Amino acid sequence: LVGVISADVMLNLDDYRAGERSFSVLEQVTGRAGRAKKGDTIDHLSGIMLHAKVGDYVREGDTIATLYTSNDTLIKGATNTLDNAIELSSDKPTKKPLIIKAL
Repeated sequence: LVGVISADVMLNLDDYRAGERSFSVLEQVTGRAGRAKKGDTIDHLSGIMLHAKVGDYVREGDTIATLYTSNDTLIKGATNTLDNAIELSSDKPTKKPLIIKAL
């Protein structure tokens, strides 16, 4: 059992790769990084390149991300995951604190 708490905080880090790393971590947690099911061989050629980060202005038709895989049957699931992870809005997102609470 794995839980991800405040996964969106990682998207707001001052790192141009934050979005790619966030998606990668979530794909790994769900066990689908480069494979369809747990017993499958991992496809090390699978990945994602984000062309826009949180808060960037994008126009209709702009490429936001490119998915890579050597197994075309996995692309549909990855595309659905990506589609559900992206939210487009005319409002600029509010920056969230990196530290929510000290324990």
